[in-house]
This record gives sequence, C-alpha cells and structure tokens, in this order.
Amino acid sequence: MSALESIATINSLIRTLLVLAVVGGASMVGWETYQSMHESKGQQQELREARTRLKDTNEQLDSAQKELASAQASLNLRTAEISALNDQLREQELRYRRLDTAMRLLKVDRRAARLTVLKQEQDTESDSVISEIEFVEIDDRGEEVAETKRQFLIQGDLVYIDSWVVKFEDKYVEQSDLHRSTSLVLFKRIFGEKQKPIDGFTLDQEGVAPRVYRRDEKSNDLESKVFGDFWDVANDTKKQNALGIRAAHGTADYIKVEVDKSYRVEIRASGDVTIVPEPAPQPTNAPPG
Repeated sequence: MSALESIATINSLIRTLLVLAVVGGASMVGWETYQSMHESKGQQQELREARTRLKDTNEQLDSAQKELASAQASLNLRTAEISALNDQLREQELRYRRLDTAMRLLKVDRRAARLTVLKQEQDTESDSVISEIEFVEIDDRGEEVAETKRQFLIQGDLVYIDSWVVKFEDKYVEQSDLHRSTSLVLFKRIFGEKQKPIDGFTLDQEGVAPRVYRRDEKSNDLESKVFGDFWDVANDTKKQNALGIRAAHGTADYIKVEVDKSYRVEIRASGDVTIVPEPAPQPTNAPPG
C-alpha cells in the first residue's frame, strides 16, 4: 500500500470518527432535550393539578364564609328577637305589677273597721258613762282582719277616732299611679269625750304604714317617708310637692254610741270618713236563735 492510500485511509477513519462523534453528541443532546421536555410536562401537570386543588379549596372557603355570615346574621336576628321578647316581658311584668297593685288598692278602696259597744256602765265617781268598746278592722267582705281585734274602756259615750289622712294630687289618681292612686289613712287613736286625746288608745302603729297598705309586711319608700315623719311632711309644702301630696292632716270623727250596737267606720280612697250604725254581729259562742 502506498503512502497516499494510507493517508486516505487515515483521513477516512478520522472523518468516520468525527461523524460518529457528531452524531453521538447530537443524540445525547436530543435525549437530554427530550428528557427535559418530558419532565417539564410532568411538572406543568402537577402545577395544574395543584392550582385546581387550590381553586377548589378557595371555593370551599368562600362557601364556608358565606355559611358563617348567614349563621351570624341568623344569630343577630335571634338575639334581636330575644331582646324584644325580654322588653315585652319586662313591660308585661310592669303591667302585672300595676294591675296587682290596682287590685290590691281596690280591696282597700276603703279602710273599714267595726266598733261594737259591749257594755256601758255609769261611773259614780266621775258621774260619766264607761263604754267597753271592741274595735276590729274588717275587709271588703265584711270579715274581720286577723290580729286587729282589741277592746278598750272609753270614758263617755261619745267615741272619737283620731286619724292621719294623706291625699294625693288628682293626676296620680287619674293615672292610676302605683302608690298614689288612693288616699292613705292611719287610725291614730280612739278616745272618749271625757278623756284627753293624748290619753287615748293607740290603734295603728305610728311611724310605719298601716298593715293593710303594706306588701309582704314591708312599707314602700313613699309610705315610709309619709308616715315616718307625718307632721314634718304636713308642714312642708316642698316635701308635699315632691311626694305629690295635695293635703296631709289629722281628722277626728266621732259618734254617740249605745250599748249592744255596732258601728261601721269607713275611710274611702278619697280620705272621707263615715261612721254609720249597723246590726250587732251575732256572738260566735251564742246559740242560734
């Protein structure tokens, strides 16, 4: 083989090797490009799926927020309804108290008591009549009020009942005011014409409201102020105006009594006092006749 042929052979071999190198490199680049593109498509798919999940989550969150807002609105509505019902309940309770008080005042639209002359004797020393009197308060049915029955020896046959009377402004009566829709009367004492008033016998306790006006044995603030210092209120127009009082004064009403007779004492809501005779009650221990 000649030198030229050897050179040609070598050149051909080199060209073949170069071609193989170029083809191999191109194949390697193509494979890497293919692999890279394939991996990018997988990542893009994952990204799309992630975005889809995020969208679904956001939609669920929006739905939950809407449900929460609806529940909050419903709760606010129920709260407002409960508040309105509580207001109605308080108003109804106030109306009930006013009605209850009005009913209670109707029952004491008049204070009533019964005087019964049990016995009368002539006192030779004083040359006057001694009247044995039984005093008891009675309710609107004419029945005796418990623990109010008392007996007194009165000097004379003219029996006086000394009372304290409190009359309120007409507007309170017209408005059916809770505590001022009726006059208040306290039976101060009982005595005869042969006795000094100061020596008379106490009926209602001074300084507190009569039991017939009290609820649960307690006086309200108005009654406590009025009867706690009656004469101070009676002489102070400013205090009277503040309490809505039209007049506060004492009154002494009397009647000439006869043995075996009973007399009904009535003091109406207006403060007027009347004493009228009535048939004597049948003694409880007496046989029917």
